[in-house]
Amino acid sequence: MKKTMKKLIALILTGVIMMSSLPAAAADSQTTVVQPKTFTVGQTLIITVPGGIDVYSGPGITYDRILTLGYGNQLTVTDTTYASGWMKISCGGYSDGWVSVDEISVSADIITASPEYLYSDKQANVLSNVLNVYATPFFSNNLVGFLYKGQVVDAVGYTASGWTRVQYDRNGQLITGYVSSSWVKISDKPALTKTETFKKIYGYSAQIKTEYTAASVYASPRTDSSILTTLYSGQVVTILSQSTNWYRVTLNVDDEMITGYLHRSFATRLNALTNLRLNKTSKTLKVRGKYQLLLRGTTGMNVRVSWKSSKKSVASVTNRGYVTAKKAGTAKITCTVKVGTRSKKLTCTIKVSK
Repeated sequence: MKKTMKKLIALILTGVIMMSSLPAAAADSQTTVVQPKTFTVGQTLIITVPGGIDVYSGPGITYDRILTLGYGNQLTVTDTTYASGWMKISCGGYSDGWVSVDEISVSADIITASPEYLYSDKQANVLSNVLNVYATPFFSNNLVGFLYKGQVVDAVGYTASGWTRVQYDRNGQLITGYVSSSWVKISDKPALTKTETFKKIYGYSAQIKTEYTAASVYASPRTDSSILTTLYSGQVVTILSQSTNWYRVTLNVDDEMITGYLHRSFATRLNALTNLRLNKTSKTLKVRGKYQLLLRGTTGMNVRVSWKSSKKSVASVTNRGYVTAKKAGTAKITCTVKVGTRSKKLTCTIKVSK
């Protein structure tokens, strides 16, 4: 009996020793402990998956859902004092939104922190022929627009990973996005004078310099005003007046005359008369045939135009350039353009056949 008890005690002790040497329970070994992320006030978070997250008006799903932020959208931490697992943020024009801390910290693939530093009174000059503007500070298919060489836009921030956040107006819509810092030159915004004194000038045009692919026409003589349209390299528009820093110009956009302001650093002033031409330099008509000669080019304001035929019996011309063939022969039609004391003559040879 004593021997049996000794064997039993020995077996029990052996089992205890073996159990103490076993690893932790399987359930415990499979438990993943997620350390909560550390957020700071003012930190910008970028949503990186299409699923996004919901933003509520208060700290809980019982509050109204303000909106859902999808891929590429941003939110900013405004208060790190958590209320029952919720964090206060600002986003999409809302300054008092709430998101679940658990959703951010546990699902690490939903939001990626992207520390961003703000610029003050800076602008970005585009160096690349065509520069992609992304919704988020990394290369993706989520494009929000394009910028072109020579275009100048507002630079509002940058990241340590090599991205610049820009803002610009596109047809009345404010576009905000990220471009690669390697393809922009950051500089101070030019000093904006409170007033610009403009003087009218006649017979001049402005041509966008060839080193600039694009230049903006603003609603007022300030680079922080809205952009009316964009001009491209070599494009010519009429100058109405000029100041120290600006041209006031007019141009036709989709059959609508637009008047705005173009910074003089982007354009070369031209004598408008040098760009004038007729739509035809020679034309053959049959007797009683008609044709209208048109003046091409940008003439500017206060321009006087007159027409004259060298042989009215062969071909006559009206004060609007309408030519009428009368009999066989040759006549030269002359168009005289005058701006102030300057003038230019353009001719077209009209051949009339029976």
